[in-house]
Amino acid sequence: LYKKNPDGANEVINQLERKYMKHVDELYSTDEMKAQTREFLGQEMNFLRSFTKELFTSFEESRILGEATRRAIDESGERVAVLASGSLSHRLWPNKKLGPEAWTSIASEFNRQVDLRVLELWQSGCYREFLDMLPDYATKCNGEGGMADTIMLFAALGWYDYRGTAEQLCDYFPSSGSGQVNVEFHVEA
Repeated sequence: LYKKNPDGANEVINQLERKYMKHVDELYSTDEMKAQTREFLGQEMNFLRSFTKELFTSFEESRILGEATRRAIDESGERVAVLASGSLSHRLWPNKKLGPEAWTSIASEFNRQVDLRVLELWQSGCYREFLDMLPDYATKCNGEGGMADTIMLFAALGWYDYRGTAEQLCDYFPSSGSGQVNVEFHVEA
């Protein structure tokens, strides 16, 4: 329910909480027990509500954080290195298909092909094209944490204004089904 209708899920939880709270008055005679039970129920309902929330920052929140990082760097007057750690595609092998080959192969050929295209875009400096596809890439290729690391990195680099070069430091490689690579994005000093 929460994935398609978080507001509806919260309304169901709120209705359930109201019903339980009404029963507290009927079940307990002392104010102390009523208060303890209401506190307990409130905590349990808040736990249920936590499942109706996004697990990661939104695309826009990640971009805002990256832009704030860039402003802080610019205002510092210091020379700074920014490190972002994540993966390209991030579809892991299902447990049923785990075996020795799972650690050294990509779980989805589609994801592998898109990863390779992303690397081509970076190598050719086509960052606008990459950034325009990034929301779909993060979703359709199972981006780890919604690819928040990549969003923040490119926002810190200047987003559409970034004109530096991407230096791929190693070959593209798999890790437990996901696509991995080390890339350095150069900026002018």
